[in-house]
Amino acid sequence: MTWSALPRRLFIAGVATAVCCTGLGVYIACLASSSLVSNEASYGAFGAVMTLITAEIGLGVALQLGAVIGATIGRGKDQATAVRADALARSSSE
Repeated sequence: MTWSALPRRLFIAGVATAVCCTGLGVYIACLASSSLVSNEASYGAFGAVMTLITAEIGLGVALQLGAVIGATIGRGKDQATAVRADALARSSSE
């Protein structure tokens, strides 16, 4: 991997992570707030804590998923270039 490819790979991973975190924010704004209130009314503090833990687990998933998507998309072009360079090196050595 060259240094010039690094910013592109990081940018792709950053955009993918931002999209995942935005989706999590929409979920929290639309569904988690009402779930927090209803679970607190039904189960007390335990229900409220379980809703907050669910949101934190979602944050972890969003961060991991963004990094994996970014690494997978960013690696595709680099692997194709490496395979072509390897094939050229083999053909020139024969």
